[in-house]
Amino acid sequence: MSTRLLITGAAGYVGRRVVQLAAGAGYAHMVRTHHRTIPEAQLAGTAYAMDLCDAAQVAACFDAVQPQVVIHAACSNRSEAAIVPSTENIARAAAAAGARLVHISSDTVHDGEHAPYAEDATTDPCNNYGRAKVAAEQAVRSLCPAAVVVRTSLVFGIDPLDHQTRWVVNDANSGKLVRLFTDEWRSPTWVDTLAYALLELGNLNYSGVLNVASPLALRRWDFGMLMFDLLRITPGPNVQRALLRDSGMERARDLTLDVSRAQALLRTPLLTPQQSRTNSNAQLAKPGAAQRGLDARARAITILSRGAVAESADAADLKSAVHWTCGFESHLPHFLQSAAIHAVRRTLAARFSHPCSRSPKRCSGGSLSYSIRAGSRRCAPCPRSLRLQP
Repeated sequence: MSTRLLITGAAGYVGRRVVQLAAGAGYAHMVRTHHRTIPEAQLAGTAYAMDLCDAAQVAACFDAVQPQVVIHAACSNRSEAAIVPSTENIARAAAAAGARLVHISSDTVHDGEHAPYAEDATTDPCNNYGRAKVAAEQAVRSLCPAAVVVRTSLVFGIDPLDHQTRWVVNDANSGKLVRLFTDEWRSPTWVDTLAYALLELGNLNYSGVLNVASPLALRRWDFGMLMFDLLRITPGPNVQRALLRDSGMERARDLTLDVSRAQALLRTPLLTPQQSRTNSNAQLAKPGAAQRGLDARARAITILSRGAVAESADAADLKSAVHWTCGFESHLPHFLQSAAIHAVRRTLAARFSHPCSRSPKRCSGGSLSYSIRAGSRRCAPCPRSLRLQP
């Protein structure tokens, strides 16, 4: 496409990945901005150096580039003082140029006490970073009402590692004490998922807030263990469980995002952290069968990880959950396998025909096994097969 794209913060983690994927998403004309940190020369697009907090520099950039789509990825949590003024300048310039603005925000605009959070949930941050993000959102919606504000969560990647994971891994490997909270929930978002969604939103007629994150919320501890597993690192005794409530830190307890609106709107599938390892960029960019399969697995793993399999749950989701757990158990993070198995067992008596439904204690300590060819499911040590009923 001939759309002129402007990406701010190309030296940052998200901005850099957006630049890398933009050409594949069809953007042929791209300008990428940076400030103090200069991105690698091999990045696609035309480099443009400026201070986003300087309104005159921003206006000059827009006059020179004449962008049609702007993805504002600059200003990380290490530059709280720059979040609001830079966003105000970008939003004002985008509105004046008639450009489509895609602004990145955060789940930290919420208080962490009323999860899951939909797009219309009240914002009530508990720290300065969250308050800066709320002010930036308000600036965008006031100065550029047609813009989309993308709220995301705990962006991560493997190659290269995101900043937080790299910090945890480095400290773990060096023997420093690493405390990961077991009472803090987030929706870790693969950087490719976010980047593709941002690029897609540049060409969609959607305005307002949109949650773009993993459909699976994880505790900080569980996410840390998953990242160690993905990196094939065995954490030592210096990696310890901890409680957020005992830390004295100003952090929200549960920032789980409701991403159902984005799942219905976007062609980009919202992948869980585990799925991000096993799905290629080509699968991310294509809708259809792969999309439907990923959505079904995402729903299933969310149900299972929350232990929310109940008689009142949707029959299709329950059936998908049981099938997914039995048929794809090897793809579950190790810390979810036990919970998933027990969640399925709790459901069998209520919704499915199963030999253990009358004496579930016989299944304690057992494990699910399966035979794809036979089309049956078996709950060891029970000798009879589990057959799914509508």
